[in-house]
Amino acid sequence: MNEQESVVVCPAGSQDAAQIGKVVVMAIGADLAMEFLARPRSGKTLADVEAFFGHLAALPTSQYSYVNTIKAVDAQGDAMGYLVCYDGGKLEELRRDFFRVAREELSLCLSSGDVADETVPGELYIDSLGVLPAYRGRGVAKALLRAAVEKAGRMGLRAGLLVDKENMTARRLYDSAGFRKVGETPFAGMMMDHLQYGR
Repeated sequence: MNEQESVVVCPAGSQDAAQIGKVVVMAIGADLAMEFLARPRSGKTLADVEAFFGHLAALPTSQYSYVNTIKAVDAQGDAMGYLVCYDGGKLEELRRDFFRVAREELSLCLSSGDVADETVPGELYIDSLGVLPAYRGRGVAKALLRAAVEKAGRMGLRAGLLVDKENMTARRLYDSAGFRKVGETPFAGMMMDHLQYGR
């Protein structure tokens, strides 16, 4: 059996929330996450930002919820990686928890006007994808992307995501998985390439 065949994709559970929080920060990038959420002189650490996303992952109604997350596990059932995805048409309602928890835990007063929409209606938006370091290079990311594309199909949506224009490693992964550029979208002050599956 090759290593890719040992990857099983299944729904995440509430017990995965803390790990999902770490994977979201991994996907965003620690520097960008700290710049956007910790703000200078706030005293917040990377662990605080990971805990913030972990709290959101534990809530059933947030965009980062375990409900919106699939995970890859190995033959022993150990988590190898996670992918957070949700209906882009529901972004406004899914963000309510983000804004509330940012205010309560990080003392940030944010609203929809402060954060540009990163997805569009009709799209299953792949928000965050992360593979735990010990499992990289084993086909985990591709297995998670395939599962997200299948989920999008079942929902009658097209799978889409944003990728940093400078992240050629991620771009090669998405290209090989069948994603194509459909435009550009701002995210956290940067212009990103907007990709969709099969376009």
